[in-house]
Amino acid sequence: MSPFPLGILAASGGVEAVAAYDLLETTTLASDASSVSFNGLQAYTEYKHLQVRIQARSRRASGSSGDTLALRINNDTGNNYANHALRGDDFGGFRGLSFSVPNGDSIRLETVTADNAEANENYGSLIVDLLDSFENSKNKTVRSFGGRNAGISLIGLGSGFRNNTEPITSLEFFAISANTAAGSKFSLYGIKG
Repeated sequence: MSPFPLGILAASGGVEAVAAYDLLETTTLASDASSVSFNGLQAYTEYKHLQVRIQARSRRASGSSGDTLALRINNDTGNNYANHALRGDDFGGFRGLSFSVPNGDSIRLETVTADNAEANENYGSLIVDLLDSFENSKNKTVRSFGGRNAGISLIGLGSGFRNNTEPITSLEFFAISANTAAGSKFSLYGIKG
């Protein structure tokens, strides 16, 4: 392990530089909302990939301390998505879980904190990568990593795709069971490398 930060080594020619992440847009909800969207993404075609960093909470009031966040691409509500996830949680001791959705109407990401959790519990956090976002010869692939510490602590890793090769022009994020809560933050980044 080198004692030098990678940025210094990259500048000196020691290792290849890491791709830069450029902040493109941020939405912080001032009030509860049924969804959060990024539109007009064709303006960012100089980027190879997109990433969305999320801190969110759902208004789901009963049944669970969490709610699943989902993603739709280009306003597509048809059964054109598939995804799977691996999760670990501390429900009655640590356990591992997995699931898949072969023909869904959205990509299920990870769970975020719900109102049924304690009021002082943190918002759930996710990182969502959208690979080859503007290619017109590949199905759109998504990978996600996230977790929450509310009621049941949970961490998960997932991937999914939209069975369509058109470039991404819009993204819509929404909680499955209820509105997304005020204070939730969604930041869109572009990746050139």
